[in-house]
Amino acid sequence: MHILAADIGGTYSRFALFKDNPLCLIHKEYISSYTTSFTTILQQIMSNSLFASVPLDMCVLAIAGPIDNQEIVKPSNLPYSIIKKDLLSFCKNILFINDFEAQAWSCLTESMSDAVLLHPEPKHNSFHNNNNVFSFNNKSGRLGVIGAGTGLGMAVLELDMYGKTKVIASEGGHSAFPFITNHELEFGNFLCQKKKLNYARLDDVLSGSGLTWLHLFLTKEQFKPEEITLKPEFIDSETHTYFSCFYARICRSLALFSLTQQGIVITGGLAKKCQILVNHPSFKKEFVNIGGEHKKILSRMPIWLNCNDASGLWGAAQAGVIYSSKN
Repeated sequence: MHILAADIGGTYSRFALFKDNPLCLIHKEYISSYTTSFTTILQQIMSNSLFASVPLDMCVLAIAGPIDNQEIVKPSNLPYSIIKKDLLSFCKNILFINDFEAQAWSCLTESMSDAVLLHPEPKHNSFHNNNNVFSFNNKSGRLGVIGAGTGLGMAVLELDMYGKTKVIASEGGHSAFPFITNHELEFGNFLCQKKKLNYARLDDVLSGSGLTWLHLFLTKEQFKPEEITLKPEFIDSETHTYFSCFYARICRSLALFSLTQQGIVITGGLAKKCQILVNHPSFKKEFVNIGGEHKKILSRMPIWLNCNDASGLWGAAQAGVIYSSKN
């Protein structure tokens, strides 16, 4: 079976051709998401001989935004909708999934083979083998997946006691951000005033634009995210400390809300491009900033960083394999 997988983000659309049994990536290509329609993007991709030369059995589109139905989807950060009937000339079997459903499914693929263990130190961690290699298939439980980029996404991958897996999608990035200190609340008010919001969402804080707004609030200087993180002084800056703390707070919330016994996987463009955002002392301190038995649970819970830029494509293809096996 040949699967065309697509990861439709707010900045780039990524495409890859996969063959299953075992799942392997044949070819991938990236293209800007900014155009008049998704059909235009697909036409550009299918004009590539490597994609066009293989008959497609299935097309899986991982889209940033809520998936209410399988007929039409409006991506969160793009000006156009994706309509299934407009795509049937390319492939008759099309599946829409949320982009972080794809990131969760990717944890069952080789895209996690180079994942980096961030927390805890290996000697305290009973969740992985001696080589610090990520593994999800050894025991039942839940794995949280979270990532900040253009926005913030999250999902949960669950393995039950019978060895069956499922993904629980989420739109948690659109919930209110939990500011705590007076200074944090001032930043929240600053965000609401600047962006004309009723309340600041997780999306508004933990994203590329959120990093820009945070830096502006703290320093009165406005730069793009990549300009901020490349500054030599960034590593010891207030911006770094606060952003890492905020990231850890939401990772902790996901871990507690979903009881992610198998741990947390961080993905998304920000951490992939700048690992120190999630490998800062304030991140580790905030993640376990809770009392009693819960502190013990979080102290030994593994946090992984997946830096594979094709993880969403692997996850979309994996979802296609699982969907096909059930239909």
